[in-house]
Amino acid sequence: MIMREGFLPFLMKSLSRWATPGWRCNAMVSLAYHALCLSRVREKVALSNMGIAFPDKGIPWKKELLRKHYKHLALSLGEYLILLRHPTRIAAYMKPENQAYSILDTLRDNKKGAVILTAHLGNWEMLAAWLAFQGYPMHAIVRRHENVKVEAFVEKARKTVGLHTISKSENMLKVLRILKKGAFVGILGDQYAGSEGISLPFFGRSTSCYFGAAALAIMAKVPLVPVISWRKAPFSHSVRICPPLFLPSEETAEKTEQTEEDNSSREKKIATLTNEGNRFLEKWIREHPEQWLWLHRRYH
Repeated sequence: MIMREGFLPFLMKSLSRWATPGWRCNAMVSLAYHALCLSRVREKVALSNMGIAFPDKGIPWKKELLRKHYKHLALSLGEYLILLRHPTRIAAYMKPENQAYSILDTLRDNKKGAVILTAHLGNWEMLAAWLAFQGYPMHAIVRRHENVKVEAFVEKARKTVGLHTISKSENMLKVLRILKKGAFVGILGDQYAGSEGISLPFFGRSTSCYFGAAALAIMAKVPLVPVISWRKAPFSHSVRICPPLFLPSEETAEKTEQTEEDNSSREKKIATLTNEGNRFLEKWIREHPEQWLWLHRRYH
């Protein structure tokens, strides 16, 4: 079996079959947590990011936050492995605040597309699964796993709840087309973008930021809706759906020809909207700092 599937896919399948809420999941989470603490995974990167985001905090506070973050990652792993085996349980794990999802209901019912802006906060895989399970036409832009068998295993679980994925390397014209047909496209907008991004402040320091969420919303003439989730307890998450950051006006929707001046204006709008999205991300991270992915190098 291992030789046929490869070790990592076999391990993931085995753990997902073995993991169930209760002592089994608790044991697996505890093992993962202690392994992260002992190995101090990407500690320097995490503490550096924390120093920029929370310059007034000392090293002991940051190390305690990192310890809580390791616990969050271990819990997220346990939840995700159970979700791989029982995708439809997502409805019991995620609860929206005050029926806020009516914003998305209206867009779906009117066959209007939307760009969903979110972050590596809470359990983002579960958030995507919940949105799809609610019946929204969700397409998530993802980075494909290098191991094709692991990718096939994860992709199968995503499809079980109705979640479609689009590779980051996909031609964006395809994404624009499906948005205009009424699809929802989810984008994680909080990572370092390198040469693909634009320089904007994130927690007060300029860094390369992905602008795809803003660009797609403006170019496809669809709303940009911030959505976030966070864990209140193991297997219990809240979902917050915020008012759109961008709503296309009738004048914008009717305009079809683009001049050089129009393009320059659009680029400024994209930068402004991306910057506004960054402010939302910062706010969410400050509210639940232990649940943001500090381990990615955000500044270069």
